Amino acid sequence: MNERLREFLLVPTGSFTTPDAIRPGTIRSPEGSQPVYVGGSWKPGTKAGRYYVVLNDGKALQELASFDVVAQLGGTFVAKLELTAGTYGLGASAGSIAVYSGKFSVGGRAGWSIDKPDAELTRTMFPMTDPH
Repeated sequence: MNERLREFLLVPTGSFTTPDAIRPGTIRSPEGSQPVYVGGSWKPGTKAGRYYVVLNDGKALQELASFDVVAQLGGTFVAKLELTAGTYGLGASAGSIAVYSGKFSVGGRAGWSIDKPDAELTRTMFPMTDPH
């Protein structure tokens, strides 16, 4: 297994295991300031708009990255996550990372904001090495 990949491993349920594998559905951020990269995808027909990769720290939702989905087209996203060292679950619960849909508001505070968790897009996330 690629040593760099093992540093921040996402282990889908039912996948391979190794002695040092972390629990299924988690992302591990190594010690130090090394970023974690994740990728994912959406299906054709996914609602167009802005989506966010979000950390729920138990007190607030923290935007880690965002990407845009174009109407009627499938696609992929890559997100560079700056996390403190630790292990994070996948999902919308406290201590976890998830993809959230965005909501566009007009008026005094016009613009995009984090709306609701998207379980389908969250399930597509996987670890990556630096894409550059």
